[in-house]
Formats: sequence, structure tokens, C-alpha cells
Amino acid sequence: MLVLGLLLFLPYVYADLTSTFLNCVEFGNTPLDNVFALSDGKYVSLMGMPSRVFSLSVDAIVFEQSVPSADSYCNALKGNGDTFYAVTKSGILDIYAYDHVDGLHLLSSIDLGYPADNSVSRALYYSRFALANGWLILEYGVKFLGGEERFRRSIVNVNDPSLPHLISRNYIDSTDRYAGFYYQDGHYIYIAFSGALYTSDTPTASPDSIDIPGLDQLSIHYSKQIEDRVYAICSNSAEEYMFAQMDFSNINAPTLSLMHSTQLRNKFDIAMDSQDVICVSGMNSENIWQIDKYLILNPSKWQLLDSANFIDLVYELLPISDGYFVAGIYDSMILDSQLNIQATLNETSAFFMAEVLFGRYLILEEYTWDENMGYRVFDLQTEQFLDFFNDGYLAKTDMVHGANRIVFISEIVDIVEFDGDGISNTWSMPKPYGVSRAAVSGDLLTLSGYIDGEWRIYIYSLTESGIVLQSDSVLPHICADQYFYDANHVFVNRYTESDYTYLYFYRIEQNYSLTYLIEMTCNGTNPFILDNAIIIANDGGEVIDTTNPDYPILSHTISLPTYGGWGCSYDGQGHLMLNDYFHSFILDSSFQLMGYLEGNNLCFYQSGSFLNPGPAGVVSAHIDNIVSNDDILFESVEVKSIRNYPNPFQKSTVISYELDIKSEIEIKIYNIRGQLVRKLFAGNQAKGEQVLAWEGCADDASILPAGVYLLQIRANGKVTKTLKMLKL
Repeated sequence: MLVLGLLLFLPYVYADLTSTFLNCVEFGNTPLDNVFALSDGKYVSLMGMPSRVFSLSVDAIVFEQSVPSADSYCNALKGNGDTFYAVTKSGILDIYAYDHVDGLHLLSSIDLGYPADNSVSRALYYSRFALANGWLILEYGVKFLGGEERFRRSIVNVNDPSLPHLISRNYIDSTDRYAGFYYQDGHYIYIAFSGALYTSDTPTASPDSIDIPGLDQLSIHYSKQIEDRVYAICSNSAEEYMFAQMDFSNINAPTLSLMHSTQLRNKFDIAMDSQDVICVSGMNSENIWQIDKYLILNPSKWQLLDSANFIDLVYELLPISDGYFVAGIYDSMILDSQLNIQATLNETSAFFMAEVLFGRYLILEEYTWDENMGYRVFDLQTEQFLDFFNDGYLAKTDMVHGANRIVFISEIVDIVEFDGDGISNTWSMPKPYGVSRAAVSGDLLTLSGYIDGEWRIYIYSLTESGIVLQSDSVLPHICADQYFYDANHVFVNRYTESDYTYLYFYRIEQNYSLTYLIEMTCNGTNPFILDNAIIIANDGGEVIDTTNPDYPILSHTISLPTYGGWGCSYDGQGHLMLNDYFHSFILDSSFQLMGYLEGNNLCFYQSGSFLNPGPAGVVSAHIDNIVSNDDILFESVEVKSIRNYPNPFQKSTVISYELDIKSEIEIKIYNIRGQLVRKLFAGNQAKGEQVLAWEGCADDASILPAGVYLLQIRANGKVTKTLKMLKL
């Protein structure tokens, strides 16, 4: 196990979350990404978690060095000599150097940082690099809390790569992004995607516009400088794609030459294998990865020599003697000079974490080059895979678990039991026709699906002799998923086009029959079962109280400025980690926001510890202290003296409460089933006492029946108070 420094991938933690040293554990697979040639004939893959140095033999890849990192890299660039730049999704720029003595080693790191507007949170979903004369320009798309998307450009001085210096950072319009940044004859040259051309004497955020005839009629998709030539892939208004060469020898009169049409459409790369031969690769108009090899006749004309199509996976192309090395995440290839496959190398897998059990067993989804998928189990304690594999080739592969058992469902249904020593027992059977979902709790197994024109649920018992079918029930509604929330209670759900989810709750009787309990509506998916609560994650989340499993009620709405939602985990110390697609939020036991970590796949796995998994390994870290600091996200507000009178009431009731500061208030009323029945108020309210009335009506003005209703007050974006009211 390799011990690294402090958490590089958590540059901004908006709470007092101090973290200890981290560990990086490799899964043993060797996917390749961001591959570059080294000066001694070797290669480097800057994938992160870890990155690797390797050499090529006739028919194999020989890995010689593994360099752990705190996070994966979403993009990388080669600088002068054997210097490399790599950026993470959280906006950390790592600078590496390679030499014959130390191999690949980290020179420095710099946080691309926040602009001066003090915006809270960002996560990169797009990034590109350009390097010219010791200056880096980095552009990246940013996802903010709440879903806003913007583009940012940073300029970094890397003349001394060991001491990088951030010069400027600005938000830019998406149409102002650069397709290239170059230095020639004392001038910095900027090529925009829009076809605009700029220049300056020193790197600046505001270069001067210059004209190049014909360029303003084109969209520039990609550009690359090879020796003293700048090549580009562009398209015109008729969406015809072509190659171009730009000549900047006279900066006052630059020229553009169109050379050849192309079927390539995205994910471009250009590689020169001799002075007169060039290879261009990318995804073509049919979304197939393609290599085209051209002979350069003159600056305005190319001749196509060879072309080859490959499976619809993206590779990186590097010239070698008498051919090409093609590097990919799932496999790599050696091609001859005519682009024919000579050898397939490094057939590997990429892993994505689906679940963690008992703080040690990682349930990993394994993807291979032929797009097969399966599940494997990795033991963090022994750093080894357990002897288990479920071939999840089906599109509806699912994995669910109970207290110490987990169900994998593909063509085979596997129930696996774990203990402190690994796998202690297994049950297997062929998947019944039409079954697509499963759940397990203790000795109960449920399977469901659309069978013979009806939605059915099967209930089995797990015995020493095998799996025994106990009942078969027809459900009166769609069953998209199912979950146990108690030893003998399940709920099934179905989704709607309006983003609402209908939950149907059942009790399994001693004779294995189903007793219908209630229906509930919520906004979200991805349930997480925690003691006597169901947490539904989506743009924040909702909490269903199951203290009385026969009468679950919606008790809280988790108000977060999230961008989607896809999971939750628990640290055993009263803290939850709720994920959206770009951030991981820390909540206390009352479901109040304490802060967040940047990263879209983090999860608690032990007390105070969390994981950051990647396709080649997993980083574990520990949080020493979690102290609420949510004023950074919201202005704290206290709602006091909340009551309604009369209570119970028949026709109407008056609700009163006090605010200690001016606040944005939202008040909603739910019935006992957790269904929203009335949005009573939304807007700003001043400091002091507030009074409003409710006439016992729904939003459509219909009179609501007698029963228990829950009033929920949300102040400045988070739930602060809940009041129970009884209508007679």
C-alpha cells in the first residue's frame, strides 16, 4: 500500500473537514490514457490513480513504473522535453517530469482556483490545454452547485515548471474558446473555435484581433503545431469538414490553405511520422474510430495513402519505427506502416465502483474492450480480488444487497453471503424469464419483472438446500425497482416523465403473501436505506421515516443546490455523504448540510473515512473532524416559536413563527403518505413574527379530508422546521 501526501483532490472543502494522509490501492489492471512518448524510447500514461511508465516489445507492453496520485486526470499535455501537465476534475494542475534516474515524478501542483466573485463550488466537465513558449492556457467547462454551466480560461506561467504561477483566470463565452495557442517569431497567436484570430506580444486575456482571409467563414474544431507548421480541422456553413494549414511567418499577413476533405467529426489527433507523411485520427461521421494517412505534396494539397477503421472505441496514435503504436483504455495495438494490425496488446478492464460492504469489500463493475460487463469483489484489507465473478452482460444488470448478502442478476441470479473472512456462502439459480430486478433481506429474496404481460414479484426463501419459491404475486402497477426497508417490508417504485417517483409499500406476511400498505410520491430516485429512514437522492433529496414500517411518512426534504443526484453513503458516526454528479455533500444526523467535498464518486466506507475510486485503483482518506460551516453556502437563519392554532382544527388554522433575519421562505404541506398537497407560501419575509392561515385546502382549492398533515418550512434553501397538524 502506497502512502501519499495530503489530499490533492480536495483543494476546497466547504466545512471544517481536516483530512489525514491517504492511501492508494491499485486493482492490478493497466488501462492507458493520455499516452506520450519519452525521450529514451519509453512511454508514459498520465491516467492517474496511478500513472505508468512502460516500454514496448514486439508483442507486449512492459510496465516499469507506477506513480500513484490522489485523483484521475481528465486531460494531459506534453511540454518541453519530458515535462508533462495533467489536470483533475476538481481543477488541480499537476506538473510531472521524467528523467533516467528518478523516472516519472511530481514536480509541482497548482490549484486553478476560484475567480474573485467568491462563487461556491465548481467541477470540471471539459478541459483543453495549449502551451506556447513557457505559458499554458487552460480552458475548462465548469458545473456549479445548482446546475449552472460556464466556461473559464486560466493563463499559467510555467517557464519554471517546479514553480508555476497563475497569471489570470476569467469566465468566457462558449463561442470564445480557443482551438489553439502558439508562439512564433516573437508573437503569441490565438486561434478561436469561431474562426477568429488574435495575437499579442505577451500572453494576455485580451489579445488583438487580426485578419486571415477565409478563416472567418470557418469553424475551427482542432489545431496542432508540428515543427513550424500549424494544421487545423475545420468546417464550413454546409458542415463540410476539411484540413487546413496556417502560415504565420508574416504575422501581418497570415495565410490559410485548404488541403483535403475528411469524414472525421470529433476526438481528433494529428501525428507526423516523417517530414512528408502525416496521420489524422478521430471519430468519423458513423461514430467509428478512423485513421487516415496522407502524403503532403505541398502546403495546399494532400494525397490520401491509407485509411483504416476500428471498433468504436477511441485510441491514441503514436508513430514508431515501421508503423504505429495505438494506445487505448481497454486494449492497445501495433500497426504496420499500412495501418494493418500486427499485434493486440494489454487487453485489460476498467473498473467502476458500485457498492462497498462492511468497510472493506468493493463491488466493482468491470468493463472490457468487447463491451462486456460483469461484477467482481475487491477486498481492501488484503488488496486482492475474491474468487467471484458475475457476468452482467444484460442491459438490465442490477446489484442489490441486504445486511450481509448481495444479489447479482444477469442470466444467472447469484446470492453471495459475506463475513469477516470473505465469501462465506453462495446460492445460484437461472434467472426466471422476464425478471429484471431483485432484493434480499436475511433469508428472503424477491425477484420482479414484466412477465406474460403483467408486473409480477416472486418471493423466495434461502435455505441450506437452495432457493425455494414461496409465492408469486401480480402487482397492480409498474415495478421499476424494489427494495427491502425492513426485515419483512419492501417497497417498489415506478418513474414518471414528470420526474416524480411513485412508491408502493408492502408487508411480507408469514405465509409469504403480500399486504399492500400505502402509496407515496417523491421527487427523486436512488434510494438509500439507513436504519429507520429511506433517503431518496435527486437535486438534494427526501427522507422517508420508517420507524413504523407499516406507516412510512415523508419527514424531511433535503435542500441542496445540487446538480442531479445519484447516491448516498453513511460513515457510522452520524454523517451522510450525498452525491450529485460533481460534488459530495456532508450532512449531519438531522439531514442538515455541513459542507461538501469536490468529487463525483466519493463515498463513506468506514467511520470518518471515504473512498475516491477510479478505473485503475482507489484512494482512501480519513476525515479527522467534521464541524458545521454551512454559512459559506447559506446565510444561517433560525426559525423560532413555530405553532398553529387551533390544533386540532376543523376548517382553518393560523400558523405563526419568528425569523431572526430576513430570509427566503418556502412553506409546503404534506399528507401522512408523504404526498405534497399544498404549496402555502414562497417568497421573502422580513425579520420578526410571521402569520399566515391555511383553510385546509389543496392547491386546487379542494377540501382535504381529515387526518394528520405535516407543515415544512424551508429557509434560505434548507429545511429548518417541521410541524404536525391534525385536521378533524
